[in-house]
Amino acid sequence: MAELLASRLLALYLRLYSSIYPDKLTHVAPYGTCKKGSDALSWLGASRSCLEHDGIERCWYMYSPPSALESSESDGPVPLHIHLHGAGGCASLPSAGWGTQARKNGFVVVWPQGTSSSLSFIPDLPFGLSDFLSDLIFGELATWNDGSGLFGAEEAGVDDIGFLQKMIPDVLASNPLLLDPSRVYLSGHSNGAVMTQRFVLQTNGLIAGAVAMSGAAMPSDSEWSPGGEPIIEYEATPMMLISGTLDGVVPFSERRGPLAGAIASLEGWAFINGCPDPVNVVVSGQDYTEYTQYTYTGCDNAVEVALIKLKAGHHTFTKGVEPFQISLYNVIADCPFRGPPFFYEPDCQLEKLDTTQLAWDFVKRFQLLGK
Repeated sequence: MAELLASRLLALYLRLYSSIYPDKLTHVAPYGTCKKGSDALSWLGASRSCLEHDGIERCWYMYSPPSALESSESDGPVPLHIHLHGAGGCASLPSAGWGTQARKNGFVVVWPQGTSSSLSFIPDLPFGLSDFLSDLIFGELATWNDGSGLFGAEEAGVDDIGFLQKMIPDVLASNPLLLDPSRVYLSGHSNGAVMTQRFVLQTNGLIAGAVAMSGAAMPSDSEWSPGGEPIIEYEATPMMLISGTLDGVVPFSERRGPLAGAIASLEGWAFINGCPDPVNVVVSGQDYTEYTQYTYTGCDNAVEVALIKLKAGHHTFTKGVEPFQISLYNVIADCPFRGPPFFYEPDCQLEKLDTTQLAWDFVKRFQLLGK
C-alpha cells in the first residue's frame, strides 16, 4: 500500500513539476498541452491538423515515418491506423507503441484528441478557480462520448462519431497516394476502447479492423443499439479485445453498464459477427508474459473476433521504446512502484510482452472489400 501511494504521489509531483518547468523533463508533457495545442509529438516528427465539427475545433496528430513513404513507393498505398486515448488522456500523450509499430511496419498512425470535460468532485468556485484547480491537479480531462454514461463528453452531447467520420476521409484525401482506404484500422484504450467499439457498431465502410484495450464492451445490449439492434445496418468487422486480469479500473469480469467484462464481451462480438462455435484457445508465454488468446473464426465476411487475456495485465500495459510521458492513470491506476535506478515505471508496462504488436498482427490481416 505504501509503495502504491508513493508511486501515485511521485506521478502527481512530476505532473506539477513539468507544468512549472516544461523544459526540464524531456518529452514529459503536462496535461495542459491538450488545451494549449502544444506540439508534444514534435520530437517524433508528427504533424498536427484540425477541422471544425459541430462548432468545435477538433484536432489530431499524424505520424508518417520514412518507412511508410518507402513502402508506398515500392508496394503502393499503406495502411492508416487510428488510436484513441483513454479518459484523461491526450492525443499528444499517445500510446508510444503505435509510433514504434508504424516505423517497423511502414504505415501511418493518427492520434485524435477528445474534448475536455469538468471534474465533478471539484466544487464551483468564483473567479475561475475551479478551472484553475482542475488544470493544476489533472490538466485537461479529455474524454470521448462512448455511450457508456460514464464521461462528460456524453453529458455535453459531443458528436465524436461525426468527428471521426469527418476526420478519416479528410486524412485519406490529404494523402491519396500514400494511404490505402481499404486498410484503415482503429484502436483505443479504456474510454477510447469503448469509443472504438461504438464507432465500429454505428458506421460502415470505414474500418477494416479494430482493437479495444482495457475497455471490453457488450455490443448487443448497450445504449448504442436500442432493443439489441445496431443503429444502422451493421456489417461484420474484425474485433480484438485486450484486457488484464488485474485491471483495477475496468475489471476483467465485472459488469459496469455496457462494460460487460471481457469474456461476455467476446461472446457478444462473436454473436453479432455471426461467428460459429467453438472458440479456439491458445496459451502463450510464462510468468508475467503469459496470456491466453481466444479466437472465433469462420464469422460473417470472413472476419475474426479475439480476446487477449493478460494474466498479469493492469489497466495500462503498453510496451514502447520512446521516452515516457505522464498519464493520469499513473495516479489512479494500480501501477507498481519500482526502485532505483528507475523510481517509477509508467503505464504498468509488461516489459517483455508487446501488446501493441499483438494488436497490429491481428488487424493487418484484414481489409475492406470493394475499396
